[in-house]
Amino acid sequence: MGTNIGSLVRSLEGRMNALLICLSNSWGGLEQVAANDALDLGELGLKVQVICFEGSPIHQCLVRYPEIKLIPLNYKPRNILDFRLKNILRDLVENQGINVIHTHQPSLLGSIIPWVWRRPDLVVMATRHIMNTHDKRDLIHRLLYQRLDAFVVVSQTIRQNVLATHPLRERQVKVIHLGLDFDAFDPEKVDSRRQ
Repeated sequence: MGTNIGSLVRSLEGRMNALLICLSNSWGGLEQVAANDALDLGELGLKVQVICFEGSPIHQCLVRYPEIKLIPLNYKPRNILDFRLKNILRDLVENQGINVIHTHQPSLLGSIIPWVWRRPDLVVMATRHIMNTHDKRDLIHRLLYQRLDAFVVVSQTIRQNVLATHPLRERQVKVIHLGLDFDAFDPEKVDSRRQ
């Protein structure tokens, strides 16, 4: 572990307790990024919990890792004011010390932000993995995004798209490029003839 990463992890130990939310029954890039984020945090020894759909691919992937606490849902929360999700979040924040919430579905912010609005000690983040095709600069989205601490995107192109279509300040939008698993593409380690 590099010196910078090591000192960052040491500074977060015992202080960061993260909740990742990925409610999807697919197994594409979005879901794999969320799973890898959880695995990376767990491998670093940081506390992480994941809300996912029961039996979903991300649930099946992460259930093998005891360092990651899973909260599998057997229902699909509404995008706005879901009271069952409110109760789950309240328990996680008040009783289990969650202090970072990161959703990989920005559409769920309407069922996250209202319940944590008055919690300045709680960091709320969202990630957008694809381009946005409609204008979200209406009053409701302005209120929701005003409380958002960071909006993560995976490229400069998506960053420009988000700034043009969302009520976000430039400082809120962070670009984190997707990493590559170089072992998977190393010709010394992978047989290209195998399917």
